[in-house]
Amino acid sequence: MELTVIGSGTGAPSLRRGSPSLALQAAGRLLVLDLGAGALRSLLRLGLNFSAIDVLALTHLHPDHVGDLIPLLFDKWNNFRYFQKLLRLLICRELTLWYIKRLLDVLRK
Repeated sequence: MELTVIGSGTGAPSLRRGSPSLALQAAGRLLVLDLGAGALRSLLRLGLNFSAIDVLALTHLHPDHVGDLIPLLFDKWNNFRYFQKLLRLLICRELTLWYIKRLLDVLRK
């Protein structure tokens, strides 16, 4: 098992610290906890292929924790046949409840 700190900073850009993100490699799997802005580039710099992420877990929805989520999903959508694995996305309760409410609103129309 190997835990790599991808970024440990805050929402304010810093030359010394990246936005929050951790990578856990265990049993041939790659779990990423949070994906702050710049995390995808940092993963690549550290030799970790973001297309190999098995699980992405988001602790909460502050921009410094989800800044690279849209670029990751965009890349997965545009290159789906090249990605090694399906991505499991674990999201915090607040987003899940928001999504369910929005879905119900759409279905009621």
